[in-house]
Amino acid sequence: MMRIAAYAVLIVLAMGAAAILAGPAQAAMTGSAAMTSQAGQMSGVVTSLNPGAHRLMISTSHRVIHVNRQTSIMQNNRRVALSHLRVGDHVMIMARPSRGRWVASRIELGAMGRVAGAQAAEMRGILTSLNPQARRLMISTSREVIYLSPQAQVMREGRAVQLSELRTGEQAMISAQRSGGRLLATRIEVMPARAAVAGAEAAEMRGEISSVSVDQNQLMISTAAEPVMVTSETKIMYQGRSLTLSELKRGSQVQVMAHRQDGRLVATSIEVMEEPSMAAPERPAEPAAPSSPTY
Repeated sequence: MMRIAAYAVLIVLAMGAAAILAGPAQAAMTGSAAMTSQAGQMSGVVTSLNPGAHRLMISTSHRVIHVNRQTSIMQNNRRVALSHLRVGDHVMIMARPSRGRWVASRIELGAMGRVAGAQAAEMRGILTSLNPQARRLMISTSREVIYLSPQAQVMREGRAVQLSELRTGEQAMISAQRSGGRLLATRIEVMPARAAVAGAEAAEMRGEISSVSVDQNQLMISTAAEPVMVTSETKIMYQGRSLTLSELKRGSQVQVMAHRQDGRLVATSIEVMEEPSMAAPERPAEPAAPSSPTY
């Protein structure tokens, strides 16, 4: 009887030890599962691409997607570099959050082809050109003219509007298809760019600089409802040349990559797209020589 009791005690002790040893492993598995559950799959059209900074954005997400050495970028089962991608490419991305950023583990290129040759595409960008009479427009993320099909729906906040009611600087989501060599929009969903940026986790903006404040390290652009902060990490570029905030001029056309941090919109990069005044400033005229005194 005592021997049976001893065996029972040993069995209980063994089970307890197994549970203790299994605890960390189970916790590790649970943590791994939790991280895996945060991973996401997304697809869309590349709207912004910065190989030098190892990041991109796509039409169906406001997130900036980062790329590292472990990211597999594939096209037709062949590995390619991030620089091989182009704005307008359709991609499928597997990504997960890591240290506060979304990092891609795999990018599959060519699921629907490039917008330039695709039969159907979904694009997001800022309206840069409008011609209601010719029923055509252009957006910041495509070099191709987009025509409205006869049945195209133009919507703003759930309400049907006319193309003539749209304004450049507004952000639009466009569903389009190719017909007769043209890209025809079947639906345009418009949302004011100011509202789009106001709640975005990350955003790409293109607009005109309306003010620059070097003392406060910020600037205002026409398509943002709030100041865009500039930090020591912000890259400011013009034709491959680095600039400082003080060199930016009011009226310049810029493309800004920004993210929200501590409730503020912080620029990651600012690229000057059109800046006629970037040329060296004219030297002030030499003061006229004082005239000889008249007696």
